[in-house]
Amino acid sequence: MALIARALTTVARVREAGALSVDDSQVELSIGAVSIEIEKMLGRRLGYRKALTSAPERYQGTGQQSLFVRRWPILAVERVQIRQSTLSTAEDVTDFLDDPDFLERGELWRDYGWPKIMGVHSDLTGDPNPSVRGYPIELAYTGGYILPQFNAITDAINNPGGLAFSLPPNIELACIDSVLWFAQPSTPEGLRAERTAGGWSEEWDVTHRPITLTAKTMGLLSGERGWWFE
Repeated sequence: MALIARALTTVARVREAGALSVDDSQVELSIGAVSIEIEKMLGRRLGYRKALTSAPERYQGTGQQSLFVRRWPILAVERVQIRQSTLSTAEDVTDFLDDPDFLERGELWRDYGWPKIMGVHSDLTGDPNPSVRGYPIELAYTGGYILPQFNAITDAINNPGGLAFSLPPNIELACIDSVLWFAQPSTPEGLRAERTAGGWSEEWDVTHRPITLTAKTMGLLSGERGWWFE
């Protein structure tokens, strides 16, 4: 189920794009594996998700005006809170720029900047220890894309105003291209074994391929990398 929930394309769309000799279950597993590799490469999760106020995402600021989130585009911001120290009560923040162009690239802009790393009070002295990182920013928001196997209207729980975006075609095409390469067993053609007159011989196992994103995939994903960091 976890693989399906992260799948960046469907078995039917892979079948339409090219011929494969493996069954649907193998194609589905290949889609899940390639989708995970793409998300790792991009450094971001792509699927639609709502971070609730009861379980917000936590961030460290950089002291700069921009705060980049883990999942974008941002569709709605429910609540942003900041703690001045690990012992303080979180306070609501509303002075960030709620601009569609910023939200589409996963950026929350605040003129006063976002707080830097917060030291944790780790002993009885009450002095913060800057070597231990805290997370002063708590963010409840909705972001990400509706993946191809879901419907933006019927499957997006609490889709705010029906604003969810479908997965961009370049990302889905990148997934399809790598699935076609990865899922297809190697063909018998080509050199698979070699033997010399002197008795030396070697054989190569060409029945399995590593999960490798193709050059075409990498090109299609250019510019899609996430830019948030801890």
